[in-house]
Amino acid sequence: ELADMGDIYENEAFSSYRPAVSTTVLPSLLPHGAGLRFAEEVRVLTAVRENPKKPFVVIMGGAKVEDKLPVIAVLARNADAVLIGGKLVAEIREENIQLPKNVLVGKLNEDGFDIAPETVDAWKDLIFKAAMIVWNGPLGKFEDPKNDQSAKIAQMVLESGAEIVVGGGDTLSLLGGLELLGEYEEKGFVSVGGGAMLKLLADGTLPTIEVLS
Repeated sequence: ELADMGDIYENEAFSSYRPAVSTTVLPSLLPHGAGLRFAEEVRVLTAVRENPKKPFVVIMGGAKVEDKLPVIAVLARNADAVLIGGKLVAEIREENIQLPKNVLVGKLNEDGFDIAPETVDAWKDLIFKAAMIVWNGPLGKFEDPKNDQSAKIAQMVLESGAEIVVGGGDTLSLLGGLELLGEYEEKGFVSVGGGAMLKLLADGTLPTIEVLS
């Protein structure tokens, strides 16, 4: 019924990456293509995965280690450093996950809701020397103003001069709350996909890309 209403299918919904009628069935019924934003997401994130600028630094926070571990493993192959914060720190330690030497798991503060100030200090040089920085996931419970280390990292990333790629709904909420999102959009690339960004970085493709091929 949807296909009968149109002549061409154009996918501009990069963040909707799981198989669904609207994104993976319609292209089989109509002439189809990628929307401009969809194509730009794929171009930028594929370049991050396959040919990042060096020195290359990845910042990974938030939670759900099972979702982010495949991405960490892939990006660590080309990264000079992968910096881990947020709830991922506790999850990695609880599960005793072994990581490559260039994956640096931050230290949390006493209550466990933010990275410790000494972690920010230890990461500072890596961030300022980077030519490319990819960031997905806040590094603490940023909704509480006392947990301000993510804000310090956000400012460092902006001041680094690196090519910036950021994504994830919580990351964008953090930057919006800090009134820095506009600057990130001016100076870098802000992905509209959280899960889609991680999935593309981990696998190199998405079901929605495959059907357009």
